[in-house]
Formats: sequence, structure tokens, C-alpha cells
Amino acid sequence: MAKDVRNPEFWNKFLMRPEVEAVMRKKLKYESYAEAAQKTKLDKAERKQRRYDIMNELMQCATNVKHLISPMFRYKITQQYLWKVLCEARQEGMLFCDKLRTPQVYHRLQSIKAEITAGPYGVAGWQAEEEVEEDLMDKFVVEADCIPGGIDGEAPDRKQVLDKREIQGVLDFGQQIKSEGNEAFVNENWEGALTRYCQGDEMLKNFAAEPHLSKENKELKTMHRACLNNK
Repeated sequence: MAKDVRNPEFWNKFLMRPEVEAVMRKKLKYESYAEAAQKTKLDKAERKQRRYDIMNELMQCATNVKHLISPMFRYKITQQYLWKVLCEARQEGMLFCDKLRTPQVYHRLQSIKAEITAGPYGVAGWQAEEEVEEDLMDKFVVEADCIPGGIDGEAPDRKQVLDKREIQGVLDFGQQIKSEGNEAFVNENWEGALTRYCQGDEMLKNFAAEPHLSKENKELKTMHRACLNNK
């Protein structure tokens, strides 16, 4: 005899089946279109705030770090990973720039960059989606592709930001230039001394250390001022 779905007895037996009873015991979560839209809006606002937080931290990093991240910052996969790194850095009491330079994080960023540039064989789906404000990217590109002093000198205060290892190399070379200039001055080699002081000025004015390296920044300014005074 064929099953008659219009027969109440059929439905009574159907509801007594174990798999049906299990489904009926579950609470169905209803979410209206308005609630879903509101949740999407809040998620988008949260991601935007995170981007600005990440950007503020990136502005404190060396130029080479900015140069690595700049081409891929607009992708969601990069933003998600950077936010994870920022949260870990805060929990560990580390500076974000120092956390980015740890081998594991730095290599992962290089891997993400390789995946993004791999075309159809790289990232896909939501990870390949772009979501970023143009004002952030404009600022980031300028900082990452840093031209000290700007093009034709339109930004005289713009410097290439270096990490602790890099700035130490600049300071050592600056000290050497200064010493050679002083030695030439003592030997009354005025032209040689002036040449060395000018070289020191041209080099030192183009660099700065990361903001948290206050000692190195102070030493750099003192050395640069000495070269200027001796010119």
C-alpha cells in the first residue's frame, strides 16, 4: 500500500523515527535578513578599525618592513595575519616591529607575498579579496617606497627609517667620516675636511632610526649637527 502523506497516521509514525526526533530536539536559530546585514556591517567596521590599528603600528616600523608588506596589505589574508601577529605581540609585551622581524613571522609574510603573486595557483576565495581604504594605501606606498627628501625636495623631512642593526651601520660609518674630517682639519687639509663633513651631512640627513630607538636617534642627530657645524 502506497504511503499517503495526507493520512495523519503517516505523520505520527514519521515523527517517531529516531533521526526525526533528534532534529526536532535541536533549537533552530532564526536570523533575519536585517540581523544578518547588521552583523555584516559590524564585521566590516571592526575590520576597518583593525586596519587603522595595524597601520599605526606599521608606521613605527623600518622602511624595509613597510616595503615588504605594502604590495600585499590590501588583501584580507595579509590583514588577518598581521592582526594575529599584533595581538600576539601585545600579549607577549613585544614591539610590533620586533615581532615582525622574528624569523617565523618574517618568513610567513614572505610566503603570503609569494602566494598572492602566484596568480591562479596562489590564494583564492575570501583570502584573495581586497578591502582597504585608499588613504591608507596612499600613505603606506609613500612610506614603503621612501625617497629621502621626496622628489625634487618636496618633503625635506622624509627619511628612510632603519632598524637597530641598520642604523648602527650608519652611525659607525658616520663616526668614521667625522673622524677623518677632524683629522684632515688638524692637518690643515681644509678641502679634505670640508669634503668629509659634506659627505657626512649628505648621508646622515637621509636616515632615522625607528621611533623607539631614542638613543640611536639622539646620537644620529648629534653627529649630523656636528657635521653641519664643521662645514
